[in-house]
Amino acid sequence: MIHRGGDVFGDAVNIASRIVNFADEGGICMSEQVYAQVRNKLEFPLIEIPEQPLKHVEQPMNLFQVVLPWEENIPGKLVSKGMRIAVLPFANISPDPSDSYFADGLTEELISALSEVQGLRVIARTSINRYRESKKSIQQIGNELQVAYALE
Repeated sequence: MIHRGGDVFGDAVNIASRIVNFADEGGICMSEQVYAQVRNKLEFPLIEIPEQPLKHVEQPMNLFQVVLPWEENIPGKLVSKGMRIAVLPFANISPDPSDSYFADGLTEELISALSEVQGLRVIARTSINRYRESKKSIQQIGNELQVAYALE
């Protein structure tokens, strides 16, 4: 880290400023590096957030969310502060591979429309894109994304 004029600069600061967006309001989220140092020192459970791309960080990172006592979110429970849903990338069933833009557009339109439903938390497109060619079961994907529902 670099200290200059009362400000702090460096990779750790950059990563911390990106991770804060993954925590629920008033919650705590940490990188895998921080998790490795505190995992046996916390009295609260931690939930792994699957690999996330972070702006200005080369490699996607595993993140961990601290489950605080006043939060509804508990390990193994698929509903966190209201209903959560993931709209998985739709497959192009057209015989023409160049028509895949239609399936992508439909996926994005559904994500956009569902995100306007009050009380419904929709997983971002960037988080679901890695499941495009995945061989994982819908249950595995749902558990990784911590969602109650997955639309495919």
